[in-house]
Amino acid sequence: MTEQILGGGRYRLSSPPVARGGMGEVWFGHDVKLDRPVAVKFPRLPGGAHDRELTERFVRESRITARLEHPGVPAVFDVGTVDDGRPYVVMQRVAGTTVEQLVAHGGPVAVGLAASIVAQACAVLAAAHRAGLVHRDLKPSNVMLCPDGTVKVMDFGLAVALDDPAWVEDGAGTPAYLPPERVAGGGSGARGDLYAVGCVLYELLTGRQAFRADTEHETLARQVEHLPPSPRQLRGCVPAAVDRLCLQLLAKDPRDRPTDAEGVTRALLPFATGDPARGDPLDPMRLYAAAVARVAVLPEDRRNADLVATVTTARTEAAELLRRRSGDRAAGLLQATLDDLTRAVEEDHPDLVDLRVDLAEALFADGAYSRAAGLFRVLTADLARLRPVDTTAGFRCRQQEASCLALSGEPIAALDRLTGLLADETSVLAADDPRPYMLRRQIALLELGMGRWQDAERRLRALLDDIGRVPGLDESIGTDVRSDLENLRAGVEEAR
Repeated sequence: MTEQILGGGRYRLSSPPVARGGMGEVWFGHDVKLDRPVAVKFPRLPGGAHDRELTERFVRESRITARLEHPGVPAVFDVGTVDDGRPYVVMQRVAGTTVEQLVAHGGPVAVGLAASIVAQACAVLAAAHRAGLVHRDLKPSNVMLCPDGTVKVMDFGLAVALDDPAWVEDGAGTPAYLPPERVAGGGSGARGDLYAVGCVLYELLTGRQAFRADTEHETLARQVEHLPPSPRQLRGCVPAAVDRLCLQLLAKDPRDRPTDAEGVTRALLPFATGDPARGDPLDPMRLYAAAVARVAVLPEDRRNADLVATVTTARTEAAELLRRRSGDRAAGLLQATLDDLTRAVEEDHPDLVDLRVDLAEALFADGAYSRAAGLFRVLTADLARLRPVDTTAGFRCRQQEASCLALSGEPIAALDRLTGLLADETSVLAADDPRPYMLRRQIALLELGMGRWQDAERRLRALLDDIGRVPGLDESIGTDVRSDLENLRAGVEEAR
């Protein structure tokens, strides 16, 4: 095969390509001008088309990636196009072992190493998400452990902007790591990346894919329908908190996954132990990292690590108590932990906010509706101030407050809250997002409970018509709505 030359003779590519996948192919090459090795990636664009719009989009997003300037992201050196219009990106060539190779050769890795790798990968994702980028194709072959112990997340040259609607429809991604909402044809944004993180963590902890199947079709079906055995079931040494986090990352509903990548990193840091590097302990990069650690690990950082460990333990134990239907004990544990920690850190500390959310949910589960409603109301305001981009958590708190009001005998106030929430969800969420439709059903059921049968029936019929126009919604919600209408009609006939 003839050697390929790009960039007006600057880049000479060796042949054949060193990797091919659903997202494109990678070639190793040499930058003649600066005399350094490089990696060149050609993306797989939707339908194989190389039109001007797609090329411009790829170049624009590659430039955004180049501005990340994160040590966990291979540097982007250049972008360009070949004669047929196909774009390419020239990146730093990284040496190391991918997670795929690590697991293939050695099976499950030590929990401390798994936590370290995934915590670093999530720190990279946190930076990308703050920059408005979503990876879309995170998988073990794209997470590389370098000889100095650092982790690099590969393929950010193919990331896309979170505000670009075109990416939802291009079908990019690898079936074994594709979130269920993407399988169904929708978009998931940053939380789709977190689902892939869960798949990678699962593989590191167990040595097997979470959704392994013989064909691509079966793999995609398992993403939507299958719940894998927990890592702790397969490997008893996995700590309960890590096991719970992994399963939370793999939640089918994006709303049930962690709020952000930064939170996942914080949750894993207490478990990231040992030395993940394999190689010369006097490697210059390892010496550099050790010197940085001497400066970076200050008493405040140790205190934060202790805080994270305390919060993680309390939340894990409370979740187990709730599973055993001991809401009062879960609420007591969370409240005691909050009381202890608020003396040491500010109330707005992210971990304490998450702890307060868990406390409100525990109070709800225990039937302490009045107290839970007040806490959900305060949390709604706090989340709007502290996490304005994350509408999911705020919407959840508003809905839970309304549920508390309804259950504590204040249906009119509950209806007012739900109506306002519906207006906000409808204006923010995508047309195929199931949440506004489920909220409309909740409003109808509340109206039914208030004796407003005609209002409830009109709302349910309009809801049934609307969900029938959105692919995938009828199957998940329509059955319940039809059942509600049948029960309503039966109730009306019985009353007559």
